[in-house]
Amino acid sequence: MNSREEFVEEVEKVEVNYTEEFHLEGVSEEIKTTYFKHKEKLLKINRNLVFNPQKFHISVVHDRNIAYFKFRKKKIRLVITLSEKGVKIKIKNIL
Repeated sequence: MNSREEFVEEVEKVEVNYTEEFHLEGVSEEIKTTYFKHKEKLLKINRNLVFNPQKFHISVVHDRNIAYFKFRKKKIRLVITLSEKGVKIKIKNIL
């Protein structure tokens, strides 16, 4: 094996544990506050939700991925992964 192959092999072995802190590092306090408020509200609605930090986002899981949060310095994006019909049914059941 040459040194490049050894380096690639070592990089592949390194595991990174992504956390909420990883995603919130470098974002404004307003974004952090907004995220935690939304997380708290979602958990009040359903305590079984899991916030699962991934490489590029924090997914919201309940049996399957239902949404995910993406962060920028001054922006936060919540992307719903359910179909439009599925979202309407969920909202109707909550309200």
